Amino acid sequence: MKSAKRATKPPPRYTQASLIKKLERDGIGRPSTYAAILRTILMRAYVEEKKRKLHATTLGMSVTEFLVRHYSGNFVDLNYTARLEEELDRISRGEADWEKVVTEASFAVLALAKRAGLWGNPLDPPPPKPPAA
Repeated sequence: MKSAKRATKPPPRYTQASLIKKLERDGIGRPSTYAAILRTILMRAYVEEKKRKLHATTLGMSVTEFLVRHYSGNFVDLNYTARLEEELDRISRGEADWEKVVTEASFAVLALAKRAGLWGNPLDPPPPKPPAA
């Protein structure tokens, strides 16, 4: 019996259109933000376009690896982002309290910022100014 040589084939690369369809399926972003998302990842050189296909750059892979390693489970998690997008949709339909959603998201951002080295709390009111002399 002969063994057959088989090579695994990677999934096809995204085009701009197929990446937008993937974002739509995953509930990430909005039609009004898709162009800005693509523009940003291209301008920041996280990906480059070759023959209409998107290719991750070394910088893009490094940034992704760093974000996943340090911030996985929050904004670097598709499920979290999709849930937050759904909550924002519920707010726009009047089905959710915007203050609760925004407060929870703010505290999540604050926790991430503190892990990244933020000093102080930007959510606290500024201290009163001393009286003029």
